[in-house]
Amino acid sequence: MEKLYEALALIDTIDIRMSQEEIKAILKKAYELSDDCLDALTLLSRFYDDGYQKEMILAKGLSKEVDLTKDDIMVRQYIRLLYEACMNYIDIGHLPMALGLANKIYAAKGDIFNIKDVLYALNAYFDKDKDDEGVTLEVKALVDLLYAYERSNYEKADVSRSLLQKLVPGVIEIARGSEEKNEENDKAASLFMVHAYYINRIEGVIYYIGEKI
Repeated sequence: MEKLYEALALIDTIDIRMSQEEIKAILKKAYELSDDCLDALTLLSRFYDDGYQKEMILAKGLSKEVDLTKDDIMVRQYIRLLYEACMNYIDIGHLPMALGLANKIYAAKGDIFNIKDVLYALNAYFDKDKDDEGVTLEVKALVDLLYAYERSNYEKADVSRSLLQKLVPGVIEIARGSEEKNEENDKAASLFMVHAYYINRIEGVIYYIGEKI
């Protein structure tokens, strides 16, 4: 463990005034110092826009055998890396992989990182049983809308759309193509971006969301 703590201490030397290349060099050195330094991989992956490059970096950590029943530095690092990999799999469309990791995170640590929101949406996408306990209201409203609309259950879709528009009024403007920057629109845009993998497979649903009640 001594090498791990040395590696983590090296990461702590990173300064926001450093260039990206300097920071990447420190993170690579930290991982070379100890391959138990999973935070180095998690942070390093964020410097790559290409999802497949990120996948290859994070895969080095995913292969680690970590006892998730414990609560120590290795487990905390591993859970952070699992979440990073899960969200990257969503970004690159590897949704079965994302669902597997989301289930692993929840089984080990419960609703950390709002992973129930991720699970609720992915389970709906794959038409699996959904547990809505602890799910954020706006996420549930959007996912329920998508689920119902895709099945032509417009009565239920209308109820969810009405709730979504009340919870996140900005969805109307964003669905209509507005680029105006404000708190409500930003919240709506973020919600749509996270669930773009689901939204984009359903033709016409964005237009439907943009309709007023």
